Amino acid sequence: MNDIKAVIGKINAIGVFCGASKIVSQEYMDLAFQCGEMLAQEGIELVYGGGAYGLMGEVYRGVNTHGGKIFGVYTQMLNEVEPLNDNITNCTIVDTLYQRKELMISRSDAFFILPGGFGTLDEFFEIIVLKFMRQHDKKLILVNYKGFWNKLIDLCEELKEKKFVKCSTELLYSTVSTLEEAFQLIKA
Repeated sequence: MNDIKAVIGKINAIGVFCGASKIVSQEYMDLAFQCGEMLAQEGIELVYGGGAYGLMGEVYRGVNTHGGKIFGVYTQMLNEVEPLNDNITNCTIVDTLYQRKELMISRSDAFFILPGGFGTLDEFFEIIVLKFMRQHDKKLILVNYKGFWNKLIDLCEELKEKKFVKCSTELLYSTVSTLEEAFQLIKA
């Protein structure tokens, strides 16, 4: 059902993948909060990992503060590292990280990748591989805030140049510098 909505152009839910670290620079936290605010203002449901910390917690707070819709997907195995956001009202708890990604991907009509660590990279590449394998055709937008993802972008281009990737990376994901650009892309 979500695939059909995305194809006809209406974005109802965006999966936001980002870091859960509590010790990153405040500017990244502010970016995530702003993303949440913008989702709520656009009437787009946030689909996220259910965590309370870091950018993940801030994107939740941005949506929640502005009365937006939130769907969390959480796995109990993360509880000691990344506690579940106690305030979340619509959350599904799954057994594994794989099931978490699978549900977040299927529930979302498009994806934003904000700054993050290994988990965010895992989610980014999972979405790319599924898109490459034609399992979905949803927009994947890498928010390269202040050049955060420059080295990742360079790596992806090098994979293409050395023929390890068979298609143009632009067919798999889009890169923007600001949230405003990201929201413009999902409306296009």
